[in-house]
Amino acid sequence: MAKYAPGFAAAVNSGVSAFIGGYGVIAPVAIFFILSPCLAKLLGIGRTGRFGLYALGWFATRRLLACLWGVMFTALLFQFPLFPTQHGNLASALGKALTSFLWMATHNTYFFAMYLGIAVSFLSLRVAWVRKILTNALALIEDGGQYLQLLMPVFMLAVGAYIYGLPQNLEAPMRLAQEGLQAGRVTFIGVKINPHTPRDFILVYLIGSLLVGLGCFLWHSILVGVTKWKVRSFSIRAYFLKYWVKVYPLLWATSSESLATPLNLHLTKVHFPQIKDEVRSFAVGMGSYLNINGTLICVFVLLGVVANLMGFRLSVLELLSCIPLVFLIGYGVPGIPGELILFAGPITVLLNLPASIIPTFLALYSGLQLGLPDSFRTGNNSTDNVLCAVLLNDVYEKKFLAPAVKA
Repeated sequence: MAKYAPGFAAAVNSGVSAFIGGYGVIAPVAIFFILSPCLAKLLGIGRTGRFGLYALGWFATRRLLACLWGVMFTALLFQFPLFPTQHGNLASALGKALTSFLWMATHNTYFFAMYLGIAVSFLSLRVAWVRKILTNALALIEDGGQYLQLLMPVFMLAVGAYIYGLPQNLEAPMRLAQEGLQAGRVTFIGVKINPHTPRDFILVYLIGSLLVGLGCFLWHSILVGVTKWKVRSFSIRAYFLKYWVKVYPLLWATSSESLATPLNLHLTKVHFPQIKDEVRSFAVGMGSYLNINGTLICVFVLLGVVANLMGFRLSVLELLSCIPLVFLIGYGVPGIPGELILFAGPITVLLNLPASIIPTFLALYSGLQLGLPDSFRTGNNSTDNVLCAVLLNDVYEKKFLAPAVKA
């Protein structure tokens, strides 16, 4: 449709842009009503509060493991050497990352929603009617999530229109590359592509997107296996046939973890009734911005793609040095399309890129992250949350809830 009706493609793209702009108002409200009641349950007193702290540390450990997986997967794909050819300015990059995080913490509406949610959750522990309102609001969000499946065709059309218009979208970055550094020869496991035309860039985009998807699917498959090993009652077949096929299309089409959170909560409640309410609301609700491992994997894979396009070689040690930066900034991403641009600026400092090529790097990185890479990383992020809920529920029942019942 985009090919034979350019007006349609332009209308779809402008409509999605308007939606993303309006989503900046909707998402903080959803975050507040999801965060407040689950924090009231998990960060209260007694064993439940200790479980909340345990879960936060558990998610942080998985975040670190995802960064390590992203580095290893990217280094193997692009056959990067172990040692760097030039030294990056790690202290400067970490300083810029911290400054960026502090700016977001004081200006970002998503953070404001988190602050308000934390304050109201403590208030609800003492005021019964506040607790009742929050609990009812969360129930409405969970039950209403099933209707979000109706949006899937709309966003599938948007993804198609974006991909069709990608050569035009990449025209400016290509011009920058030609004026500065010439585009390099991209090597994917021995396959070499020397992009000079929009069609070549499309091929690089598609291959890079599929590699992001492969990295995310391998990570998710390992988590599925670990869940089955830890929780014997977990059925892999039921997980994919009853849950995964119903939520993944919306995640893939919208590229938004936060938008799909209500549907994720609803499907988890229906198909995994053994998960306690407080564990589900925490692992699935807060997981939409605490557990973004697909995004972290995507950061490293696309870094390898852009580095090859621009003709400079990264090393394993340089990728490893990016982990503290990516780990930190990951707590400030909003869970919407295009969020990887928040990582790009600090990474240029960390890698000590010449000032002359930074605009090209940023243009390519921001252009190539949209569409398919966004879809694959988002699908991984939110489906991971349900498996994490199964694992955390097992820990909660054995180590936190059981002692309280015995007492």
